[in-house]
Amino acid sequence: MAIKSTMILAAALAAPMFAALAGAAKPTTVALPAGAAQILDSATLETGGGAFVERKAGGDDIGGWTDPHALIRWTAQIPKPGVYHVELEYAQPTGNDGAALRISVGDQSVETTPPATGDWTTYQTVTAGDVQIARAGDVDVVMTASKAPHPYIMNVRSLTLRLAKQKKLSAPADAAALSPLTLAGKRVLWLGDSITQDGKYVTDIQYALEKRYPRQTFDIVSIGLASETTSGLTEKRHPFPRPDIHERLKRALDKVKPSVVVACYGMNDGIYHPQSPERFAAFQKGVRTLIDAVRASGAQLVLLTPPPFDAKVAGNLEKADAADFSFSDPYEGYDDVLAQYAAWEMGLHEPGMRVIDLHTPLAEYRKNERISDPNFRDTADGIHPDAAGHLAMANVVLTALGVPVKMDMTHSALASDVQAMEADPLYDLVRRQRERRSAGWLAYVGYTRGETVRADSVDAAETAAQALTPQIDAMRQPIRVACVGDSITWGANIDNPAVNSYPAVLGRMLGDRYRVYNFGVSGTTMLKKGDSPYWNQGAYKAAMDSQPNIVVIMLGTNDTKSQNWKYKDEYSANYTEMVRLFAALPTKPKIFLCRPVPVPKTGNYGINEAGVQEEIPMIDAIAAREAATEVDIHAALSGHDDLIPDNVHPNAAGARLIAGAVYKAVTGQEPPAGTAGFTLYF
Repeated sequence: MAIKSTMILAAALAAPMFAALAGAAKPTTVALPAGAAQILDSATLETGGGAFVERKAGGDDIGGWTDPHALIRWTAQIPKPGVYHVELEYAQPTGNDGAALRISVGDQSVETTPPATGDWTTYQTVTAGDVQIARAGDVDVVMTASKAPHPYIMNVRSLTLRLAKQKKLSAPADAAALSPLTLAGKRVLWLGDSITQDGKYVTDIQYALEKRYPRQTFDIVSIGLASETTSGLTEKRHPFPRPDIHERLKRALDKVKPSVVVACYGMNDGIYHPQSPERFAAFQKGVRTLIDAVRASGAQLVLLTPPPFDAKVAGNLEKADAADFSFSDPYEGYDDVLAQYAAWEMGLHEPGMRVIDLHTPLAEYRKNERISDPNFRDTADGIHPDAAGHLAMANVVLTALGVPVKMDMTHSALASDVQAMEADPLYDLVRRQRERRSAGWLAYVGYTRGETVRADSVDAAETAAQALTPQIDAMRQPIRVACVGDSITWGANIDNPAVNSYPAVLGRMLGDRYRVYNFGVSGTTMLKKGDSPYWNQGAYKAAMDSQPNIVVIMLGTNDTKSQNWKYKDEYSANYTEMVRLFAALPTKPKIFLCRPVPVPKTGNYGINEAGVQEEIPMIDAIAAREAATEVDIHAALSGHDDLIPDNVHPNAAGARLIAGAVYKAVTGQEPPAGTAGFTLYF
């Protein structure tokens, strides 16, 4: 079986276990067969720790599960949204019962206290509960013992996720299934006119997907063609008959073999004339013919309504009673025609299809810009948007697909984002690869635009494009974040720390572009002469070996204990040494130093605020001297004594404040409001 599982001691991190984990890759993701069940078993358990794989004639199991803080973890790829039954196969002798298990699937959890089966070799299966998975894609499955009254918990043979029987999906749910992770691994054919042939917005979309979902692959073939329509109409003064998508649609579907088709038409379909019943009917017929052809091919269809026409900058405008119209002499109210096209498309409700409205938000964007600048323009000819306009189109599409993007629809913000994107070497690689493929596939499918173009093969273009894949993949690797700390980092006194500790929340805030690792160990100190130095833990070596790009250090709380703080003169030197050791790693990680959590009242074991106040200026000086970035966790939690119920450990709400402060330091942005998902790795 391809699945890999990992058992990890998450609280008392044993050095031998972490030695085994050092440098280990994330468990392999396994795809669940559509409509079936996936058994997550012990076949590829990566390490021992608090458990080991027992080989038995009747079937292997995860045996010797003796530590209630241990996590058993798998990663699975959910094929479709829906309700999944969570089933546990286990054995437990009489007298050892009473263990309560928490099984987390993504950001949802179920709990069960299964009855004893009689002995260690008598297995039975129970349903722990149901979870609702909102979208397809990778999901982490984590099992912990939330209550373990006995030293030996149980033997686990398998955990099964079984898709519940469901009614046929309604149209809205069917549309929602077109998430970015459903697009992953599928071929997408992108059709359109000159705006799509220019393709900046398609590049922007692919770049965003590649960057945000580094574990996924995206295969987008965009073959927009200038002058093309779906209505089949051509104005009299056009230099040649406009190409009609239906002339090449069957060839495109047969040759590209897409699973998803995205089509953006309308700008040319009214041929820049006032609205008429005949032209409107031609557009409607063309769109319906497109829908039927795509459906017959077995692909899903996404229609994009046409972007708006800007009469203010088009020039050579004609009144409605003019003798003739063309792209060079358009009707002054042509955007009203496009608005009607968009409204009609938005009213379509066809199975296996969805419509994304570009026209309305882009027209609103342009209108808002002209409130402060009446001469604003984002197009040179009223038809083709500038780079910021392409990014606005991309952001609308990405948002509709469920991809979190910054929706600051102002030209200044969009222009700034364009500048930042174009400075990213990954963007240039994605652009070059998309353009090579687009040119090759456009010619291979063939078209007639004044003259006929038809290539015999797409192999050369694909070879040239694929030559860029290794560079793209290297840049798509996730940014690895190592969270180094004590029990506050680990998530002590927080219900379900695998989901609610600050590193877990941080991972969800940062998204799939990042991998956040929790290397917190309870009771540890920065001081080498402390009663439990972090230096001596297996977690320290694992953090060093994790190839981090970012290291977040939050140590000092336990150092304030009297038996430790008597060595306070060595705190700064020990801290500086750790910072320099991490900074010297081959990955050259960026270092973030956290001021400690405030101590409202003297806490457990004499942890105290006076010591924290002495540490803060030392950490400030180290950050300045070592060019590290400081994160003021102390300020983030000051005045929130209610979030530190035992005067030492923040609760889940406090952990969210810590995660938000770190997120802002890492990204320079305010933390997102939503933190759904599950991206924590140990």
